[in-house]
Amino acid sequence: MAGNFIELMGGDGRCRICDFSYSRERLEEVRAHRAHHRRYLSACDGVGAPVNRFERARMMEEGTWLLAHGETLAERVRGAERQLASLFHDHLAAVLLGHVSRRLDFRDFVTRMDVSGKLDGNYKKDVADELRHLYSDCPRS
Repeated sequence: MAGNFIELMGGDGRCRICDFSYSRERLEEVRAHRAHHRRYLSACDGVGAPVNRFERARMMEEGTWLLAHGETLAERVRGAERQLASLFHDHLAAVLLGHVSRRLDFRDFVTRMDVSGKLDGNYKKDVADELRHLYSDCPRS
């Protein structure tokens, strides 16, 4: 695990695998990282890991750009999918940290967004309708 440490300043940093921030100079933080790292690897086994927060931010930016500049519906939908993937990885990270008790698969995640009105609230009608058709278990006509 030591080779996965990205030092940010003065001994503080984060793990490039599990994205846990800690100081290598504080034994209690090193122990907390080891425990989190084990849970992370266990939680991700076979189901895919949440990407780190920097990658989630990059995915969101890519999606925002495609939504704003996409010339076709397919390009705008691809942008929305990048944003949804980023939000889904936020959900996976929250499950891993114990902030959310139930892990959803991507389709359940999008269905919840649809049912709560977040697809219509965040995307233009043509994009929301396509996302609903592709991913929601409660598609509307």
